[in-house]
Amino acid sequence: MGESRKVTFILHYPVEKKSLSFIYEVKKKVKEVRKNNPELNKFELADVGICRMVDGVRVILYFSQKEELETGRR
Repeated sequence: MGESRKVTFILHYPVEKKSLSFIYEVKKKVKEVRKNNPELNKFELADVGICRMVDGVRVILYFSQKEELETGRR
């Protein structure tokens, strides 16, 4: 198993908003995190943890090192 990285952030997200808007905000934040941390280019997003809080949501992004695919195998 290769290296891994974890990034945590808080989204202050009102409960009244639609869940698709929430997903859009998380995707936007993933792009921002990748842009500001070029070392993550060697990693792929492996999992997302979400924990509801009183005034928002804690999101944890789990990145794992990309594995090289062997050519010629199925």
